[in-house]
Amino acid sequence: MSESTLGLNARLMNVIGLIRLFGAGAPRGACAALRLELESGHWASAAEVATTYPAADWDGAKLVIPLDERHCAVVVFNYQLGIALIEYAGDRVKRVTTTSARGARR
Repeated sequence: MSESTLGLNARLMNVIGLIRLFGAGAPRGACAALRLELESGHWASAAEVATTYPAADWDGAKLVIPLDERHCAVVVFNYQLGIALIEYAGDRVKRVTTTSARGARR
């Protein structure tokens, strides 16, 4: 389906890392909804993404999107290339622990 068929001025996002999202243990419905939202998005800036995900938090250049009370997805965007990279999906507590451990090694 072309952009002209969709009636969009900008191209849709290419989503990388879907295997992380669906292996996260979060409800499949929440994962499927996020996948569809990311694939149909065409954001040009972090401000535009923030309006789409008001419940999400920014961690530097990474967007932390809640999937449910226990799970989240961390997405990094390259607006120029039209890419949304799912860097992490899973338990929020494990993400914090993993991030802290990585930070301690630096």
